[in-house]
Amino acid sequence: MSDIHLKIRGLDDALRDLKKFRESAVPYAIRDSLNVSAHACSMLWDDEMGNKFTLRNKFTQRSIRVVHAKGLDTRRMIAICGSVSPYLDTQEIGGTVKGEHGFQAIPGPVAAGIGAGGKRTKRVRQGRYTQKIHVLRVVQFPTRAQTNAVALAMAKRKGLQFAKLQRPNGGTGLYLIGGGTGKKRRRYTARLLWDTSKSSVRISPHATLQPALARMPKVCDAIYENALKAQCRRWKIAGY
Repeated sequence: MSDIHLKIRGLDDALRDLKKFRESAVPYAIRDSLNVSAHACSMLWDDEMGNKFTLRNKFTQRSIRVVHAKGLDTRRMIAICGSVSPYLDTQEIGGTVKGEHGFQAIPGPVAAGIGAGGKRTKRVRQGRYTQKIHVLRVVQFPTRAQTNAVALAMAKRKGLQFAKLQRPNGGTGLYLIGGGTGKKRRRYTARLLWDTSKSSVRISPHATLQPALARMPKVCDAIYENALKAQCRRWKIAGY
């Protein structure tokens, strides 16, 4: 029986395209898709922060950083989306935060311009940040009422808007004070701005990165598909 020889047209072109696809298109496509995916994650994370946090400025969102994947070795490629903010990990998974000066200040609704007894849904007003509040040193008297009365009188005498007072449940707080002026001297009023009675605060988890990552799979599929098509067009593979 004689040998039968077959010649398949286009096989050489197909093998050439497959080699080029493996050696050139795939590594570039993987690297590009990793980098684009990291940037996409950063935008979704930024969106989650804006929806879930009461942010007083753009620092938290601007703390997001992206590190690009480099080289063409697919085994070593890695793109990173993270943050340089020191407190986001605690916000993400929860934890205990200790105060720098022996107490951890917790803002109340009045600090955000909301009436006392309400729920703080806005960011703290700029003029009511703790670093901008000047108070006199608390002088201790036998009772809390005496201590606070003297603190209020001294603050008003000095023309101060704020006073550090003892709280009914123990500890201290920073208060916005009013009253005590005019011919008919009114009683002083004091509205809590910051609770400074606790040395540490337990932070419940407020995940923003995890929900952003949960939205990524569908996004990544489209990004990788587009990256592969772009490389095929670049290297003129499979008719692109």
